[in-house]
Amino acid sequence: MQLAKLTDKGQITLSPETRRKLGVRGGDKVLLVEQADGFFITNANKLALKSLQAGLQGIANELGIKTEDDITALVHEVRGFK
Repeated sequence: MQLAKLTDKGQITLSPETRRKLGVRGGDKVLLVEQADGFFITNANKLALKSLQAGLQGIANELGIKTEDDITALVHEVRGFK
């Protein structure tokens, strides 16, 4: 458990250890998620990526994508590359 101080401007300073564990640095966004007994803080970008991955689950199989080369070929096709 880490303690953080709230400034008069409503800003919270996270310790270097907490920033490292969250995988954030200056300018990054964090998400405060409300739960019944309080809040937890998480890396907003990582949460968005996990959500996207969950939403796309199974689509790669439907499209026949099995390798990175398949992804590259699809990107080239979409962008009109030959």
